[in-house]
Amino acid sequence: MPFGRKGKFWLAATSFASLAALAGAWLHGVGVLSFGYNLQPLSEEAYRTLARSPGWAPLTLDRDGAVLRGLVRRPSSGNTKWVMFLNGNEGHPLETGQRVLEALRGSNDWGCVVWAYRGYDGSGGSPSPKLLEDDALREYEKLLSDESLEGRRVHLVAFSLGTGIATSVAARASDPPVTLSLLAPYTKIDMLPGSRFVRHRYTTLDFLDGIRSHVLIVHGERDTVLPIEQGRTVRSRLGSRGTFLAEPDSGHLDLQDSAAAHAAVRAFIERN
Repeated sequence: MPFGRKGKFWLAATSFASLAALAGAWLHGVGVLSFGYNLQPLSEEAYRTLARSPGWAPLTLDRDGAVLRGLVRRPSSGNTKWVMFLNGNEGHPLETGQRVLEALRGSNDWGCVVWAYRGYDGSGGSPSPKLLEDDALREYEKLLSDESLEGRRVHLVAFSLGTGIATSVAARASDPPVTLSLLAPYTKIDMLPGSRFVRHRYTTLDFLDGIRSHVLIVHGERDTVLPIEQGRTVRSRLGSRGTFLAEPDSGHLDLQDSAAAHAAVRAFIERN
């Protein structure tokens, strides 16, 4: 049910097969947008079905007893680009991530990987900013190690909630990714772990100064969930390291399925 009495609204999310309610969002006293975690179960059989998609395979990572689920698409050639996608506050991030990655790569034989955050899609544990940031860094390092990669061959793409987590990875990695694409980024948001009195603060601003990667920001002009001004603030903070693209026909959730956004990110990856 919605939190709070004032300024609440519902966000309708388009999933792969249906419409689902994601979370209520509102502005609280200090002007920070707040959302509820959209934690949904995913059965083992449903996970295996995704992992059996042509070219894809399952991935798991044990982080202090919390087993995280992922999916990987390995290319036929060893000398190619890899894309790691960090989801938004999705009910089924593995399904969405797989779909977005397939659309992003187009006809390119790129490696692709997506992970479900703690508590999402059957990954163990419960989410918090530090845990999700540390998990994502370990997942990035695992990709480099398992596939014998250097950061110059890896590209991070993130949407919404994932943009703060991705900026953390890019800033903290000892061998950072060559590019970072941020779709509908925020400056800072609060996520609510089931109580209106407990807030988890996620931010991009704390990490932007440490990013050495080339950064592309794509934001929908019709975004009423994370307004485009937040993306422009991120671009301003990055200075010459960032490129900003406003997508006039997109709101929030539809941005990650926008053919124009896919084409922009694909071209950005191809020329780096």
